[in-house]
Amino acid sequence: MIGIPRRTIHMYPGEVSDLLSTALKEPSEHRALVSAFEDAFTRHAGDGLAVPVGAGRLGLRLIFESLNIGAGDSVVVPAFTDQSVPNAVRRVGAEPVFVDVERETYNIDPKALEAILDLDRDRPIRAVIATHIFGAPCDLNAISALCAARNITVLEDCAHAIDSRSQGRRCGLVGEAAIFSFVVTKAVNTFGGGMVLTRKKHIADYVREATRQLPQPKKSALGRRIIVGWLLHQFTRPAVFGNVGLPIMNGLKSAGGDAISSYNKFVRPGTQNAHVDTAFSPIQAAAGLTQLRMLGSTQSRRTRAATQIIASLPPHVRAQGTLTGDQHAWYFLVATTENPDAVVSALSEHRIDVGRYPMRNVAALEDPTNGPKDFPNAQWVYEHSIQIPIHPTLSADHIGRVCRAFSRI
Repeated sequence: MIGIPRRTIHMYPGEVSDLLSTALKEPSEHRALVSAFEDAFTRHAGDGLAVPVGAGRLGLRLIFESLNIGAGDSVVVPAFTDQSVPNAVRRVGAEPVFVDVERETYNIDPKALEAILDLDRDRPIRAVIATHIFGAPCDLNAISALCAARNITVLEDCAHAIDSRSQGRRCGLVGEAAIFSFVVTKAVNTFGGGMVLTRKKHIADYVREATRQLPQPKKSALGRRIIVGWLLHQFTRPAVFGNVGLPIMNGLKSAGGDAISSYNKFVRPGTQNAHVDTAFSPIQAAAGLTQLRMLGSTQSRRTRAATQIIASLPPHVRAQGTLTGDQHAWYFLVATTENPDAVVSALSEHRIDVGRYPMRNVAALEDPTNGPKDFPNAQWVYEHSIQIPIHPTLSADHIGRVCRAFSRI
């Protein structure tokens, strides 16, 4: 029976054999592949200098170093984000300062940011991480104006936003520098790795020189990520997921377990670059070149799915908002509702996997006592959000099934 998973791993037909043939190429061809991927990404962005790195969080750390942000400094990060972001801040000795988000966009609330920037503190704020969560651009005009008036650097977190635009501008080119991520669930999947994009030559030069000193990822580790990615790609095919995935998830739930916790514990580590201080592999570049060429097609399918499904949502299920004139990349379609568990249960009856907690209030993870009340919007979005399938492998029939299921609840 057909089942629709909340997400899938994007791989093109014949990708594994292509990667194996790449591994056998001469070293000179390997160097050319990385350069070609750099050039292709720069053309996609339309401007700037692109430098591939072993992981997005490594790229963020190197950007901090290039700007001499470290011990004695503070960096503002949204409370609703991935824990790797504040951890990257701490890695260079700086202090992460959390800011609340808007309930509509889930991105930084400019009013909350202004209040934080005007506070006296022992550690001066040197930068603000402007995250485009799930692919929805944050209010870069407001954030940039607040920071420019105080001589604070804006850095963009584009891990979800490879095809997002803010007021007609490509996300990643508005701040001083930006990071992109290419882990297996992303729109461009290179089985780990990331990219730094900047218009500032001194930042690009620093990142490039730093990555030249790093070793290549171990072939065994990269091979494991490719194998796990391929298995997840197969597992999330609708027929396989319906006959195997959903029964496993339902069985775990009946036994009092949690499928996502089990995935995070046993499967997800196999998809990640545990040792991020590595260079970007030519094998990854080969995957990225083809995936980047396919991005226009895959993004149009994501947009089609999101547009049709949002139109079918009942009034009590509200999709993530965007500012007028912005272009969402639809990494995820996330919505909020007062009773998310009921919605998840109702869609499950139609064999549609709708997820809970697509992102967390990291401030609450780090401080369970004060985090929820100090950042109420981040906590509210965390508690009320659901993730709806819109991945590019959904057929027109699959999209119709999701729309019909929502229209019935």
